[in-house]
Amino acid sequence: VDQKYYKHFFSKGFALIKELQSSNGNAQIFFPKQNDNSNLVKIKGSKDCVESAKAELLEVIQNFAEQVTIVVEIDNK
Repeated sequence: VDQKYYKHFFSKGFALIKELQSSNGNAQIFFPKQNDNSNLVKIKGSKDCVESAKAELLEVIQNFAEQVTIVVEIDNK
């Protein structure tokens, strides 16, 4: 997982991580430590829960990747 997406998972008291864990049989999701340059996210739990959590995690990341920001300058006339 690209580190540019980590902020989305860590915001609001880790709400997104907690939601992913809860909706996938309480599979545990571990992101690398802040000073670690790794992009490896570890998921622990039963095989079904891990596979489900991985799929949901990748879907969330894909949604973040598809978001764009457009800046529009409006003339003050």
